[in-house]
Amino acid sequence: RDTLYYFKYSEGFKSGNYNPVLILEPVTPVEPEFIKAYEIGLKGEFFDRSLGFNFAGFFYNYDDLQVQIVSLVNSGTARLENAGNAQVYGAEAQLAFAPIEQLRFNLGASWMESEYKEYVGTGYDQTTGLAFTGDFSGNELNRAPSLTVSGDVTTHFYFGDDRLEAGVSIYHASGWNF
Repeated sequence: RDTLYYFKYSEGFKSGNYNPVLILEPVTPVEPEFIKAYEIGLKGEFFDRSLGFNFAGFFYNYDDLQVQIVSLVNSGTARLENAGNAQVYGAEAQLAFAPIEQLRFNLGASWMESEYKEYVGTGYDQTTGLAFTGDFSGNELNRAPSLTVSGDVTTHFYFGDDRLEAGVSIYHASGWNF
């Protein structure tokens, strides 16, 4: 039995930049994005490493989060804007089981909550596609599903000196904001 318990704190940033020149929109600067990340978890291997289990809980605090906006009036051109403060927290777990050397099962799941704590920015009317400025504070982050589940099974065999692998996988996400 091998078990590792850990705690991790990290800080990071994504540099600022300027949006490309768009015909109908002025050139705008995008401020740098900053993150403070906390993670606590464990990683374990059991039964002569035929069973593995990982678990982690996390919390992310973003300042000046960079959000990608697709400008429909500019032929779908993407641009960035800052969303102010956002927070994400959740947990994830993975289980790996290899009953024999040639067969491996993997299962994973994650649960996540996300929220723009302060975000006044660009939105698009769903019926007209026209942009408007709105307060999106309290909304979930873009492309941040609350629940994801995945699984796969793989096997391998030898064809002469060559190793061949075959597998199948499945993935489900509960949905996400755009």
